[in-house]
Amino acid sequence: MHKSQLADIVYLVAMGVWLLWVVLRPYWSGTSYVVGGSTISPQTLTRTGTFGLTPENVPNSSIAPLRNPPRPTSTLISATVRWPWEIPSQPYHVEISLSRVSLRWGGGSVLLGMAFAIVMFLIPARQVSLVRIVANTLTASLFMASVAIFGIAFMSRGYGPPNEAIVVIIVAATAIGCVLGLIVFLIRWCYAKAAPVKSGN
Repeated sequence: MHKSQLADIVYLVAMGVWLLWVVLRPYWSGTSYVVGGSTISPQTLTRTGTFGLTPENVPNSSIAPLRNPPRPTSTLISATVRWPWEIPSQPYHVEISLSRVSLRWGGGSVLLGMAFAIVMFLIPARQVSLVRIVANTLTASLFMASVAIFGIAFMSRGYGPPNEAIVVIIVAATAIGCVLGLIVFLIRWCYAKAAPVKSGN
């Protein structure tokens, strides 16, 4: 096995491990709701704020395993775990912060992609590599998405895009990076196949 192929495998394993780590140890947030916050549906529970969690890694948020979600800091708050596919059912919920999970995935993927770019420079591939092309487009796509998100937050003095928008942006950037990389690979592969073979003479 050539060194470049081994480097590709190491990158794929690293990305897989990172994805599992982000999913199995997500960000959690304590979220409070109030009944009647919507004029269209008076009985709908509407988000009103957040509350502290234990252990607390960042303000009002915690990184904890899926099988062992964090608890409210205050013993006066009775909160239940709400999964992303469930609708709010009571005033206090401990739930996965999908926006922070998305940003964590994007940031770590960009760092891994940059590290892999250095490896690609030091160990050139013998032929067109799907892994390397997708790694480049994925890293670029997630980097631009992250810059856009933090740029909006900076320009709005801390008020970034809504949580739902952040998730959509990162997911879309991941999909665009992978699809664009596949398209570039197919174009380069077809071009390499169509190129005439040079004779030894």
